[in-house]
Amino acid sequence: MEITELKSKIKSLVERHSEFVCEVLFILNKDHGKEIKIADIDADDQEALKIDFLEHLEETIVNKDDLKINDISRADERKNFIFRYDYEEQPDNFELFNTIKTRDEFDTFSFAQDKLEEIFGVVFILNLNDLTLISYKQNYPINLYKRDSKAMGFWKSEERLVQIPEDILKVYPNCDLFFLNDDLFIRNLKVLERQFNFEKIINKKANEAIELIRTVDWIEDTTVFESRLNDLTFARKLAQIGEHSIVLNNLDFSEVANFIDNFPLLRGKINFNSTQNKVILNTKKSQNLFLKLLNDDFLTSLLTEKNYDSANKDLVDV
Repeated sequence: MEITELKSKIKSLVERHSEFVCEVLFILNKDHGKEIKIADIDADDQEALKIDFLEHLEETIVNKDDLKINDISRADERKNFIFRYDYEEQPDNFELFNTIKTRDEFDTFSFAQDKLEEIFGVVFILNLNDLTLISYKQNYPINLYKRDSKAMGFWKSEERLVQIPEDILKVYPNCDLFFLNDDLFIRNLKVLERQFNFEKIINKKANEAIELIRTVDWIEDTTVFESRLNDLTFARKLAQIGEHSIVLNNLDFSEVANFIDNFPLLRGKINFNSTQNKVILNTKKSQNLFLKLLNDDFLTSLLTEKNYDSANKDLVDV
């Protein structure tokens, strides 16, 4: 799905908001695992929440002219991007979303059985004909205002301040990730990494990349990569190379060695063994540079003939 199609589908939800409701689910952290409960919300408040949520999507996606889509396997640090999940493996706990997609009924959140502090995440579901949007927002303890006997909280009742009678949950009408039919889009990578153990998939892909690098036999000692897998940024770059490296899949070592010898940003920073048939990556700097090389990050401008180190490459249609 390209950005124009994504915007068009969300725009249709915004324009036809009167034709559907916004169903709200809570994902709860229970002692025995995660549970899904439906939130029983006043109809007027539920409608207001839907409108606020759609306005958020319109502002941050539909009306954002510089927004682009990038595959999560190519994720970099640029802003104004939304990431499409393109790995086959699902992160931990994503079976919850499969359940939400396939099940019609859930038990209702009940204060007799459930607690506000058990809420792990908040899900909004919008259905319009054959278009379904399922959003997820991570819930944090800071969103829960607890009635505290040691520090009395007040709110306005008519013209007086009265004590807050119960705990209050603040629900934000935005999302960290969302499904649009079968496509999954990530807006907050940190939530995916920290709450759904996405780093496990990154680590697996990084190890697969190391095996691929071993098969071309260009590096004297590949264990230097394994020693840095705990560095998530480095592991993510390795994973990207395993999925997308044009260099590994299309060039031989003589071409790579010639490029290293002649490109000013690499010359003298990546060394060769005595027989000149493998590179030696005995420093983090040389390892980082070699990953950039495998990712084809070093460019020369056709216009100015200047050399650049640029991971931010967007293919141009010609």
